[in-house]
Amino acid sequence: MLARVMNRPRQPEEVGNEQIKKGNSIKFNAQRFVTKQMGKLLSEYAIGDMLGSGGFGEVYLGKHKKSGAERAVKVITKLPRKDDPGNLAVLHEFDVVRKLDHPNILKMYNLYQDEAYFYIVTDIYKGGDLFDEIIKRTKFTEKDAAELINQLLGCVNYIHKQGLVHRDLKPENILLEENMEMDDMKVIDFGLSAAWNEGDNNLRDSVGTVYYMAPEVLRQRYGAKCDVWSCGVIAFVLLSGTPPFDGATDEDIERAIMKGDFKFKGRVWDAVSDDAMDFVDLLLAYDPQERPTAEEALQHPWLRNTRESVASSFKKRASDTTRAYLNNLKNFNSTSKLKQATCAFIASQLLLKQEKEAIDDVFRALDTNCDGKLTKEEVITGYFDYYGLMLTDEEVDQMFQQINYAGTGAISYSEFVVAAMFEKNLLDNSKLQAAFAMFDSDGDGVISLDNFKSVLSFFRDEADGDDNMDDYILKKVIQEVDTDGDDKICYEDFQEMMFKTVAVANPPATVSDPVIASPPTTPTTTPKKPKKGHVRQKSVVDVRGSGSIMAIFADAVAHVTPKRHRRNHSHLSHFMSGGPLDFDATLGVIGPSHKKSATMTVLPNLKE
Repeated sequence: MLARVMNRPRQPEEVGNEQIKKGNSIKFNAQRFVTKQMGKLLSEYAIGDMLGSGGFGEVYLGKHKKSGAERAVKVITKLPRKDDPGNLAVLHEFDVVRKLDHPNILKMYNLYQDEAYFYIVTDIYKGGDLFDEIIKRTKFTEKDAAELINQLLGCVNYIHKQGLVHRDLKPENILLEENMEMDDMKVIDFGLSAAWNEGDNNLRDSVGTVYYMAPEVLRQRYGAKCDVWSCGVIAFVLLSGTPPFDGATDEDIERAIMKGDFKFKGRVWDAVSDDAMDFVDLLLAYDPQERPTAEEALQHPWLRNTRESVASSFKKRASDTTRAYLNNLKNFNSTSKLKQATCAFIASQLLLKQEKEAIDDVFRALDTNCDGKLTKEEVITGYFDYYGLMLTDEEVDQMFQQINYAGTGAISYSEFVVAAMFEKNLLDNSKLQAAFAMFDSDGDGVISLDNFKSVLSFFRDEADGDDNMDDYILKKVIQEVDTDGDDKICYEDFQEMMFKTVAVANPPATVSDPVIASPPTTPTTTPKKPKKGHVRQKSVVDVRGSGSIMAIFADAVAHVTPKRHRRNHSHLSHFMSGGPLDFDATLGVIGPSHKKSATMTVLPNLKE
């Protein structure tokens, strides 16, 4: 009898229930729509002026045709062999960064390629990097240093929890906005990043930039705490204007690091608080076992007091706009799988950087443990602190069910941005038309089952099995929206779905629309050639200089060799009289002294 029961055919309703479960397992997040594509760059971007050039490529102004957003398009020359370590390094870094979703990591949109070039599209940051800002200031105020290090360690904490170690944290790999405020920094250059499991010390490559390398990296047995050491060195430099370990050559610096002996010496430290010096001392603990994790370092009084001060200031200036964002979050509704996919696509590809800036402040205020995502407890606390509203557990559960459509149990940065966005920004006609056109892959004016299947297959996440894409599931998704029963979605159906399931407010009357910056003008003078810096041997995979998408251009590089270049960080004031630095290596960074003259040659295949 048992055999008969086990072998009986499954009933239709059982099959349907199983397929529905499979359909519910399809998760959408913004990273799903960040892809590698052959060609297609010019179909999506109008390419403008060259913004800068370096040893391994050029950066152009790119205007996204569907959203009007201005972005940086970096063009990197491919090496002859497809499997060349340099080519593989570019693809590796893109695969790493596309999966990261944090307000302090530079946004990557897509990687396009043809036979000759890689084309990497990111946001533009015009403020230059932190190294340049250190040169300008000589040293930072303790307040600014604490705010920046708090954000940096929060980002590092997030990276570590994703199972990654950065391995090349330094001022050159931290970008600032034009206003030079410390509340909007971006970490770049994941070219040396490596996978890591918590508690492991299984990394062996001695890579990075010598001033910021931990002693265990030089011993070639280390884990994620090497990044914490680098943060300690950066904090030391910000507070004093000099590195803690110095020398005339890389070998001298390595010997100083291996001794582990540094001093808070000089009058500059007289004005630095005991808390700040204790923090630096803790992060530069020679033994990694005695060094805190990034998460633990964030709880040091120096940073905790900084966050409390920032939170108090934010609470005082919390405006109607802040409360409107929180109200949008509470009222967001997204049950349709098509709606979830559309929101993820808009968050990934169509939102303007300017549209997200104010929302970033709210996200950081709610993210009290600085791990780059929001738990239910953080949301409850934030609503009470900034909105004066005590949410019930049921309300929070409902909110997470609607917003956290990736099903992770915590609201990601991109999910928060979409849910908090004002309706007029999120659902303006150009964004909806662009999203509809993405699903209408054959351009016939409707979204069919084949269209939907094709798009989801193209953007398929590695976690989704092929069987999740069967016709039964996708037909059910179409039928959720289809109003006339023909199993096709016209634009009117699509538009109605989006407005019906998003119950968000429009901004208060005092909130102005974001202003899109004009393209940078080209200077009339050519930047001065930088002084050559020392170089450090790198691992074999990094044979192209920096080996990074985001830092592929050589700043102070002597020549093309399989080595790690660096700027000379000793006696930082030495650069003060040296004129403007050359075009910076970092992707998307265009500072005033970094632009090239109009005589630069434009690659012919970038012009339509």
